[in-house]
Amino acid sequence: MHMIPEARAHIISELIQQDFLNEERFAMNFVRGKFNQKGWGRIRLKQELKRREISDYLINKAINQIKEGEYLTKLEILALKKYKQLGQDKSWYAKSKLKNHLIYKGFEIDLIMDEINNLYKF
Repeated sequence: MHMIPEARAHIISELIQQDFLNEERFAMNFVRGKFNQKGWGRIRLKQELKRREISDYLINKAINQIKEGEYLTKLEILALKKYKQLGQDKSWYAKSKLKNHLIYKGFEIDLIMDEINNLYKF
């Protein structure tokens, strides 16, 4: 808005005092929204919050609001959806595509491999 720095600082200070700018609320809503709507895992959520310069304390607090059961269910749903899109192909290429998709979403590799092994049982 091309304001002088003193005016900008005063406005930001006032917004913080009135609780319009609140990093904790932002981090909590960001994690909840991206996890529920986009299916992002913990790794991607952490990266995105760090990119927005949110403190490690608030990042951990926000990510810890995701229950482990919900997290594993979301991973299972995403893996099954991608598995069906790949035509339930059991080739190495299909497994690689599935793994890369889940890594991109931000899930941990050990959880991904467990899910892939569950889907590709022979």
